[in-house]
Amino acid sequence: LIAMRAVLQLFKAPVPSDVKITLLMDGTEIASGQLDRAALRDVLALEAAAPGIAGTHEWKVIAEPAVPGLGYALVLNSWVPWRKETTNQGLELALPARVDGNVGKASELTITAIAPSGTDLHITQALPAGVQVDTPSLQALVTANAITRFELSDGKLELFVHALDPGQTFTAKYKVIPTLAGTLHSAASQIEQGASAFHVQPTTWIIK
Repeated sequence: LIAMRAVLQLFKAPVPSDVKITLLMDGTEIASGQLDRAALRDVLALEAAAPGIAGTHEWKVIAEPAVPGLGYALVLNSWVPWRKETTNQGLELALPARVDGNVGKASELTITAIAPSGTDLHITQALPAGVQVDTPSLQALVTANAITRFELSDGKLELFVHALDPGQTFTAKYKVIPTLAGTLHSAASQIEQGASAFHVQPTTWIIK
């Protein structure tokens, strides 16, 4: 009973109309936002870059004016620089570093690969969400005997290629159709031959 009375006493005052929520890292403001009294059931999400996040830091969440009973969750994401590969066991794969396109309009992509002769190739191109592959353009590659087959799944396109002749460079073109606007990102792509693999930096997609 005493605990219930304490809770009622603590929350008897309504939440102020304007409550500023501030996130601090080592005393420096990282992000801030306003808590809406009319939408207390909604989550106030603060997202911002935090340079120098590596190591130990002091994090603070401040409400002005102070409001009892507020809860919070802190999620940190960090990345390391991509180390560009040159070649690996004679394998090399070239993809566009950036693709510019428009929603609903087909864009043509070019894949170029180099590999030792005599062994079949397996190329996996990572695709971001919101990009669909034009299947007829892939089927045309099969018909032209440029690839033996292809497989499509969420987030990637796999091409299976005949063994190259000595000194031959593999080149293939196919089309994609963006369905979402914005700056899209994918995972890394790769080419495999036997037990060897070569990875390529993810492509940045700028879709309007």
